[in-house]
Parts: sequence; C-alpha cells; structure tokens
Amino acid sequence: MTRCARCRRSARPIARARAIGAYDGALRAIIHALKYDGRRTVARPLAALMLLRAGTLVDGVMRMEGTVEYVEPNRVVAFRGSWKRNDDGRVRQRLEEFDLGAQAWVVWFDGFYRHLD
Repeated sequence: MTRCARCRRSARPIARARAIGAYDGALRAIIHALKYDGRRTVARPLAALMLLRAGTLVDGVMRMEGTVEYVEPNRVVAFRGSWKRNDDGRVRQRLEEFDLGAQAWVVWFDGFYRHLD
C-alpha cells in the first residue's frame, strides 16, 4: 500500500495488529464494499467473522482483547476494544491500553461511527 507524503515522514505507531484474515481477495472486497460503497448488507457477515476469529459478544457489545506492539517506543502493551450499536444507529468504538505505571486502563480512542448516506 502506498503511503502519503505526510505518513512517509513519520514512523508507524503500530508495528503489528491481529487480523481476521489476509487483506486481499474476497475479504478485501467485502471490507471495501462496506467502507467505500456503503454496502451495509455485508456488515453482519463481517461482524460474525470478526467474532468467530477474534472476539466475543457480551450483552450486545463486541469485545476484543490482546496486545499491540508499537514501533516507537519499542513496547508491547495489553490492549482491548469494544464496539456497540446505539439506538440512533451509530456505533461506539472504545479502545484502551493498559498503563503499567499507573496500573490502570487508559482510553486510547473513544468515538462514534455513522453511516454516510
């Protein structure tokens, strides 16, 4: 994948992540259909695959836990995320990493996604 000039000037913050499959072929086509073509019909099968391969569903919330490996500084930390559909149709994504110094979970990202019509 070609990176833009700004991205090429900076180090990638995440060196490794867990995937549900290789980002090519059918899986790539499904993700593109959802993200760029607005094909919402593929969302449920894709979510089911994510749950099957990497996550759990508890009380309507998809949860994933594992580790994230950063390039700079060179470190590996516990990482967890959750995705929950709200009544208004938005999906809330919350990502946290464990801070060893504070011995607490720290929010890394907390935001909402909305389908663009």
